[in-house]
Amino acid sequence: MVPVACLLWLAGCGKDTQALRNEYLEKGNRLTEARKYRDASLNYRKALQFDPNSGEAFYRLGLSELKQDSPAAAFPALYRATLLLPNDDRPRIEFANLCLSRYLSDSRRPAELREHLERMGRQLAERNPESYDALRLQGYVAMFGGNSREALVLFEKANRQRPHQAEVSLAMGECLLREGRAEESERLALELIQEQPHYGPIYDFLYTHYRTRQRVADAEKILEKKAENNPGEPAYLLEIAAHYAGLPNDLQMNRALQALLAQSRRLPTARLLVGDFYVKLGRLPDATEQYRKGVEAGGADKLTYQKRLVEALMAASNTAEADRVVRETLRDHPEDADVLAKRALVALGSGKRERVEWAIGELSQLAATQPNDANLPYHLGRGYLALGRLAEARTQFLEALRRRSDSIPVRLGLAEVALRGQQHKDAIQYADQVLAVEPRHSRARLLRASGLVGLGDYETARKELTQLLADQPDSPEAQLQLGAIYIAQKKYAQAEEAFRVSKEKIRDDLRPIEGLVETFAFQNRFDKAYAVLQENLAGAPNSVRLRLMLAETAAHAGNFDLAIEQHRQILKLNPRYSDSYFDLAEIALQRGDIPSAIQDLEQARSIAPRDAKVVGLLAFAQEKAGHLEDAKIAYRQCLGLQAENPAIQNNLAYLIAETGGDLGEAQRLAERALRGAPQNASYVDTLGWVYLKRNMTESALKIFRQLIASYPEEPTIRYHLAMSLLQSGDRAQAKVELKRVLERNPPVTFEVKIREAIARLS
Repeated sequence: MVPVACLLWLAGCGKDTQALRNEYLEKGNRLTEARKYRDASLNYRKALQFDPNSGEAFYRLGLSELKQDSPAAAFPALYRATLLLPNDDRPRIEFANLCLSRYLSDSRRPAELREHLERMGRQLAERNPESYDALRLQGYVAMFGGNSREALVLFEKANRQRPHQAEVSLAMGECLLREGRAEESERLALELIQEQPHYGPIYDFLYTHYRTRQRVADAEKILEKKAENNPGEPAYLLEIAAHYAGLPNDLQMNRALQALLAQSRRLPTARLLVGDFYVKLGRLPDATEQYRKGVEAGGADKLTYQKRLVEALMAASNTAEADRVVRETLRDHPEDADVLAKRALVALGSGKRERVEWAIGELSQLAATQPNDANLPYHLGRGYLALGRLAEARTQFLEALRRRSDSIPVRLGLAEVALRGQQHKDAIQYADQVLAVEPRHSRARLLRASGLVGLGDYETARKELTQLLADQPDSPEAQLQLGAIYIAQKKYAQAEEAFRVSKEKIRDDLRPIEGLVETFAFQNRFDKAYAVLQENLAGAPNSVRLRLMLAETAAHAGNFDLAIEQHRQILKLNPRYSDSYFDLAEIALQRGDIPSAIQDLEQARSIAPRDAKVVGLLAFAQEKAGHLEDAKIAYRQCLGLQAENPAIQNNLAYLIAETGGDLGEAQRLAERALRGAPQNASYVDTLGWVYLKRNMTESALKIFRQLIASYPEEPTIRYHLAMSLLQSGDRAQAKVELKRVLERNPPVTFEVKIREAIARLS
């Protein structure tokens, strides 16, 4: 039985749904006239609940969303209106305008938008071939198709109907230029400025025209005229400043900035704009000066200035001062989520593991309360990336991308994650997505080159970096990558030159020194590598990074005593430097000193309990020492930190199988390891061994026979094949396989195990 309340509601709907639709439509229109666009949209949506095929409601909804600067929501509404109102030109014109705006602002020039423009223009022309909108849309389609002559004819017809329409005049100017009629194009643009002095794009068109033809004086005059005709637009003064900054001409740049600062009384954000301008130029001290003065001035914008000041200080790596400003700001605004986030970001920028982990906790709490903020998962991704927790970093970056699909920094973050995870094709794909929007983006170009290097395509990477250096000769990052490519190509003289050039450009950065050391190490010229490091250590004896380079170089050369000495020096400088304990443990393992390795790894774990590489190596050392239960515990801890680490999954699976644990769990772990690295023969071997332990003998035999065909000299695989044959009942062939293993001189402990098996067969 239907409830009474529902019957009454249905009766009301059945009474007159059209009347209810019209009531909400009219209410929406009244709210639109009152400029209450959000409420208007709600009423248009209610109208559509009563009549889902109301073209007028879709049309009005689209217009309302445009007023709220929400083109993504307006697009489907206006498109639907064009279908439901086939005899009404209004939706077509608005939809076409939206398509045109999106097409021009998207450097990828989406074919779908161009097709919509072509269709709208054609439909308008079918109703009235001489209508202004039909002519201008067809003109744009022709222009986008490269037919500027046809486009010019159509634009001129449209211009005769409605003279001096800004967008059409601008398009005509572009077509005239393409046709080689530069004087006519310039004259048309200047006439439009006389008619519409507040239309900014026409000044930009002329500025580009003048700069392209090296008419610098005319370019400056047009910028000055733009600012003069629009005195209330501070952005135009910044354009003048940017022009002079690019020449460079600091005197004229400062004149434009001072003209803007002179408006501080009328425009309280003047210092904010100038500070932001300096940030874009990379002049962080000048930016912080403007932000500080904005803070000192107080007023309604003080909090905004404080936030910008923190950002500039972090960009300048002045973490201590940024932390002080954040704490000062929190005294007045203790609940401000943005300031709380910045406090976490300061900790994130410190580079210290403990503070980064604290920052992740803070950002996670903020992200839970602000599900639409794309910045929070982005910064969480940065934090996890800093800790090497790639799976979690990728998850956060993807969430940030879901919240804001056009974010370039997020795609760069995903490219970085892909590179570190050896997913070089994915890194190139994300870099390409950025370059489709910003073709000259230097960071994306560098990441793309790194991806190419990872794929072994050194020559293409070298060409791209050479082009980047042609565009940006002062790019030390490109020089560093170029040096790395030369090392990979064994062009050591060129590598040395590249690193020396980058060393001159970034004197306070140790990466060029690291590159030089690697160049010499790859040639086994360890004396030269030591000399470079000792020379730099003479000027910075307390540099942990330099001593770490020396220790690693010594270990690579087999000079373990020098490596140990340097790590001991590092631990005197910083007793909580877990990486030195880790490296000491690796040296101990190479020397066969497993107890010392375990001792050093326990120290490292006490300092960095969430460092997966420390916990993983500790598990391995414990396994080697025969502390199998401890090893299993450590492997599980490591998986808690890196759930999708194939090596740890594999090792734990094998250990469970060997110690008689849960074989179902062992199989799941082995299968997950193989999904992560399907070509790894060791992981395939582990899965086969687990199958054998589970009495899945045929499956085990199939695996080991396939493996032995590819790796006939591998004693472990042959031993496992022998055990599978034994379990299947083929004792004779099992004995043959075991004797073949003995012929290859296996390790002593392994030999004992094989001889015991042969004895049982005899």
